[in-house]
Amino acid sequence: MFQVRTLKVIHFAVLIWLAVFHRSAEAQMTKIKVAYPTTVGSMAVVWVTKESKLFEKHGLEVELIYIAGSSRVVQAMLAKDIPISEIRWSAI
Repeated sequence: MFQVRTLKVIHFAVLIWLAVFHRSAEAQMTKIKVAYPTTVGSMAVVWVTKESKLFEKHGLEVELIYIAGSSRVVQAMLAKDIPISEIRWSAI
């Protein structure tokens, strides 16, 4: 009887710990916007990374935003609306 009660208490404590740990992991996600100027294959790096959930693995909640044209992406970065983008070097 004592062992069953002890196991129930331990089981309950583990469930509570997992619930708290899971919520704290979600709270640590950093939200960030990433812009891309075109839908060609060379820009697939951000899509593959997002679809394979590598951003989430490293604590980033990434929102991919399409902005037509590299010069407009640079303008958005200069305005500090977009902190990261994938553009061609000639646009800078």
